Amino acid sequence: MKADAARTSRQSLTRESVVLVVVVCAASLASNLPRLLGVPALNAWLPPFRANYDGNMVDHLGGEYRHIAVSLASGRGYADPFGEHTGPTAWMPPILPLLQAALISALGAIKAAAVCVVLLQNLALIVTGWVVMDAARRTTTRANGPAVALGIYVAGMIYHFHSCFQRTHDSWLILLSLSMMFFAVCRLWGRALSFSESLLWGAFGGFAALTGPVLAFVWGVVTLACAPTWRTRALARAFLIAALIVSPWIARNAVTFHRFIPIKSNLYFELYQSNVLEPDGILRDVTFRSKHPYKINGPERRAYQEKGEMLYLDGYRTRFLDYLRHQPVDYLSKVGNRFLAATLIYYPHSDLERGITLFISYIVHPFPFYGLILLLYLEGQRLDRQKLLAIIIYTSYLVPYVLVAYYERYGFPLLGMKCLFCYWGWNAACERLAFRKRGAVTPV
Repeated sequence: MKADAARTSRQSLTRESVVLVVVVCAASLASNLPRLLGVPALNAWLPPFRANYDGNMVDHLGGEYRHIAVSLASGRGYADPFGEHTGPTAWMPPILPLLQAALISALGAIKAAAVCVVLLQNLALIVTGWVVMDAARRTTTRANGPAVALGIYVAGMIYHFHSCFQRTHDSWLILLSLSMMFFAVCRLWGRALSFSESLLWGAFGGFAALTGPVLAFVWGVVTLACAPTWRTRALARAFLIAALIVSPWIARNAVTFHRFIPIKSNLYFELYQSNVLEPDGILRDVTFRSKHPYKINGPERRAYQEKGEMLYLDGYRTRFLDYLRHQPVDYLSKVGNRFLAATLIYYPHSDLERGITLFISYIVHPFPFYGLILLLYLEGQRLDRQKLLAIIIYTSYLVPYVLVAYYERYGFPLLGMKCLFCYWGWNAACERLAFRKRGAVTPV
């Protein structure tokens, strides 16, 4: 009987995986159909559902990431984050520019590289969806658990349609890294690591850190959370391997800029932009367009060109620390606003968000946090390791953004964890209702 149940569960997950692949490929094709057919009028049928507006940004490739990749492919080295010959940079972490530079060099054109990145982004969405369904199957006894989880995940992709299918940035790579981290640790938690497993986990941590500093923080927190069972030698080995992988990048920055830059250089710029320029501490598109060196012919671009990256960023370091020294309460209030923006209250990023789509965002945005609160309330100390791990990843990922800078795109890589919270909250509520119903009809 148990073998039959397991076989049925695997077959069900296989069928739903096929559905997931079809949905992701169909949505990706639909988002690019106006360009493929050369019919701009079709854009009105795609988010944000505005006539004569093309929301497709698959050639964006992360802005600064794209420019650095072009510089690498052109033989100028890791430089020029804003498309002009401004010299070496550490503005962005290196993994994504290196990947995109390899694609540009191999394919000979940015558009061809963008097509490959779109396919990789689709793959990241499929992998994350499968991880969500697998976690739903393993944490509940419901036969329809994976199907319900798939439905929630598809709804999440539709809600984040722009980030999923219309824009290429670093979000897909961070999303994939978090999903792989969750999947791996669910199977490693609670037992001692072997020699090879500790090496692989350390290598994953090193490459994750070079993908983004937030991933380095999440990896470190998750590793320490597993410390009681992973043993000291395995932990030391993993941290050593991660440090060895990151060290060449740190050494390059030290030689080039004569200072310690662990992952990226623009921390104080982001702190100043979010906490001083934004009245409520939430980044908005209008601030980015007017107060960022990415803007062509803007004052920030000229200042970056004239001073160079380090002197330019040193100025923001001085200004932010001066602000923090004189207005610590204001900073703390903006930290609170960012916490609310990441969990409960939707803050529009652009003036283009309006009408029914904005109303839906206000309603849907807090659902994952509601699910998390419901899960904690109904299950409390009965949480299994997969649910506890999802909470650790979710919390440790958001902490840096709450402290530094936040807007909706930064929260998108948590799509898998958010969908799981929605599913687990719904499942916990259904189980509690079923338990009460059984208790009501059971004779004394």
